[in-house]
Amino acid sequence: MSEHTAELHVRIAARPVTVFALFVNRAAFAKWMGADMGIATIEPELGGAVRVEYGGGAKIAAGKVVALDSPRHFAFTWGYEDGQPFAAGSTRVDITLEEDGDYTVLTLRHSGLPSEIAAREHAGGWRLYTGIIGNMAACAQYGASLGDIVRGWFDAWAEDDAEKRAALVASCFAEDGTFHHPYALVSGREQLSAHIASSRRHMQGMTLELDGKPEQVHHHVRFRWRVVREGEVASTGENVAALGADGLLASVVGFTEPQ
Repeated sequence: MSEHTAELHVRIAARPVTVFALFVNRAAFAKWMGADMGIATIEPELGGAVRVEYGGGAKIAAGKVVALDSPRHFAFTWGYEDGQPFAAGSTRVDITLEEDGDYTVLTLRHSGLPSEIAAREHAGGWRLYTGIIGNMAACAQYGASLGDIVRGWFDAWAEDDAEKRAALVASCFAEDGTFHHPYALVSGREQLSAHIASSRRHMQGMTLELDGKPEQVHHHVRFRWRVVREGEVASTGENVAALGADGLLASVVGFTEPQ
């Protein structure tokens, strides 16, 4: 019988050690492999069991860990206990992680598949899973500092002292960062600081406030804002930003909602 292979490559906004941890941490593995569709467990050691129960146990995938080389290579066998479309442990999934600056190129190769249909279907499934892995890894990479970065942005917009404002901008905004808004086309920290100063002169008696909790997807973040004047909300909107490898805001696009 001929064997078929599914292979895909994704670039993840996190370092290999951060990505690899998702394979050997039991809680993290359960989250990405379960993907809200099943209950996933792993014994993170060579020969350890890998098991996913779908539909309350109606369909069970199972295999064993066969490679564990942190932070470069993780592999396990894969298949289904009912034998359809192939038996438990009868195929192999190899995941390799290659450092790409502060990012990771993940290659997933699922070999030993019994047909082109099985290869195509499982490639689609692994595309979903690697997307979840990438998002979880990026959130782990940047999540701890994200709150401080966003607070720094709003603190900069509240600061009248030029020197203090420049320091706040540097704490949250990349040196060559960009800020685009219907009233702004800014490149670099110096321009952003000057734009904030100008805006504050035209916004006497108004303050810019964070409205809610920032949301992150991969290395992108969005956060809502509101302008308040004398206790009343004057305008609202949201910023969508990309994070650089250092976790700072590399590009920010601001949207103001119609009033």
